Amino acid sequence: MASAYLLAFVFGSCVGSFLNVVIYRIPIGKSVLHPRRSFCPQCEHGIAWYDNVPILSYLLLGRKCRHCHKPISFRYCLVEALTGLLFCLVLHRFGITPATPVYWVLTAGLIAITFVDLDHFIIPDSISLGLLPVGLILSFAAFFYGPFEGLHVTNPIQALLGLLVGWSVLDIIGEYATVFLKRDAMGRGDVKLMGMVGTFLGWELTLAAIPVSAFVGLICYLPKLVTRKIGRFQEIPYGPYLAVSSFVLMLYGDRWIDWYLRLIGILE
Repeated sequence: MASAYLLAFVFGSCVGSFLNVVIYRIPIGKSVLHPRRSFCPQCEHGIAWYDNVPILSYLLLGRKCRHCHKPISFRYCLVEALTGLLFCLVLHRFGITPATPVYWVLTAGLIAITFVDLDHFIIPDSISLGLLPVGLILSFAAFFYGPFEGLHVTNPIQALLGLLVGWSVLDIIGEYATVFLKRDAMGRGDVKLMGMVGTFLGWELTLAAIPVSAFVGLICYLPKLVTRKIGRFQEIPYGPYLAVSSFVLMLYGDRWIDWYLRLIGILE
């Protein structure tokens, strides 16, 4: 099993290298496929394959571009390592089953959305709406060729209900918050994100992810508000909190729901 974790980390870090391209190029309107070679964002010199090995190249080059010698952001190494680690967590939770590659796809999308939103306060439709049909297609595959062990969504009805709940509930919350605060309170990108998540997780976990994201956001927001690092009505990216809560519930949502039902006495 150790070799499986090693392979998952290596594969995840390679995916993370591609996600760095996605995170950098999509918000500025550049294609992720052209040019195919990565390039330094400062001198725009093409990066050779041996300088593009995830994590290792960053360390061996002394965190600098080989050509212009300007510093390379630690973000690139962080995304590669984080993707590798999260892929290992998914493998640990679901094992060597068809569920693991399915949730690797969702994990990669959540990572890209998190960092794009942190940088630009947007969630690109090309990621959220791009993955939405993937979740629907996988639900059809699970229905006709499954059931697959570990999958939260095993038929198209569950995926469509997840899409409906994730999209509509967050949209309604945003509308009410906008009326209450008398300003835009929820971006459309957040709504589309949860619609996409719903096709992978189903309506129960998607619905649970919304209050969990609010709790995570509150924990992160309050210290900054108390220390006045951000203003009371300052815009904050909400996508990362939705992504974190969706990932956690993807891994442990079934156990969380069982615990909650036992807590309120529905299950013995």
